[in-house]
Amino acid sequence: MTGDVPLIPPLRSEAEGWGHNLFPPLRSEVGSNGTRSALIGEWQPTPSPGQGPASAQAPGAAGAPGAAPEAVQGGGLSDEELQRKTDSLLEEYASTLDKKEALQCVRELQSPAFMPKLVERTLDRILNSVKDIEQTALSELLLHLHGQGVISSKDLISGLTSFTSELEDLRMDFPKAPQQLSQFLGMCINGGALGLEVVPQVLEGDIGAEAKRDFAGSALRTVRKALGSDDKMAAACSSAGLHAKSFLEATPEDGDLPSVQDWLQGQGLSSVPL
Repeated sequence: MTGDVPLIPPLRSEAEGWGHNLFPPLRSEVGSNGTRSALIGEWQPTPSPGQGPASAQAPGAAGAPGAAPEAVQGGGLSDEELQRKTDSLLEEYASTLDKKEALQCVRELQSPAFMPKLVERTLDRILNSVKDIEQTALSELLLHLHGQGVISSKDLISGLTSFTSELEDLRMDFPKAPQQLSQFLGMCINGGALGLEVVPQVLEGDIGAEAKRDFAGSALRTVRKALGSDDKMAAACSSAGLHAKSFLEATPEDGDLPSVQDWLQGQGLSSVPL
């Protein structure tokens, strides 16, 4: 009938303007776009105009309606995946003590925002370790990561404060926790990762004077031993503006504790300014 449009257009040859077959053969091999035939169940449809690939759709778009998207860090890994990989690399490092390999694994996490948590999980492993050599090795790993620019001084403080803010409760479960954490802080100060002014900073909050003194005494003795003399210790404290009374003074609620001056002398820390 005149004016009718044919339902099926006439077949044309490639030379007549068709650049592809009208009905291409079904294939099982991988195509140039990385997809497979629909016959084997791995075919991916071509996105509609304005729609990206299926893998690029917004988190939570698939699955149960209203499902909250899982938190994802900068490198594309969820918090759960980052923690699992961190625990795995710490387990591996504890057996090999290979700092180079551990550094590479941390870099592959590609998540600067996760680094305070990495410090926290490393310190948690230190507290749970019964081997002094492992505790020291894990502390040295954190200092190495800091030296390589993978973790910052702020990350170290954040991870450490997550424990010291609950120091009194913590030492009930881990009696050696104040000593272990304070020795780590002393190593950070001796290694140049942190300054002496951090000692009172990590002891802020509702912490009793006795717990503060246990922690500070261990950290300061570690620094004093490394410096080698009272004169150097006094100079370092003055340079950092560290004064013991400002954060170690007892209150009536602390009970009958010696004065700060008497306590410092008993700790061999009389060179620390009051």
